Amino acid sequence: MRTNIEIDEALIAKAQMLTNIQDKNIIIEQALQLYISFGGSKNLRQLKKYTNQAGK
Repeated sequence: MRTNIEIDEALIAKAQMLTNIQDKNIIIEQALQLYISFGGSKNLRQLKKYTNQAGK
């Protein structure tokens, strides 16, 4: 399915750097798959809280 969306270019650039994936479509698809695998925003908030505490 083709969809046009506006995404912060700096955010895409950071994702490209971190993943070494240059194809924006693949980055977005993988991000969506990751979001779904974590069960949505509630679980991502829990993961973020956990990773922030681990980094201290």
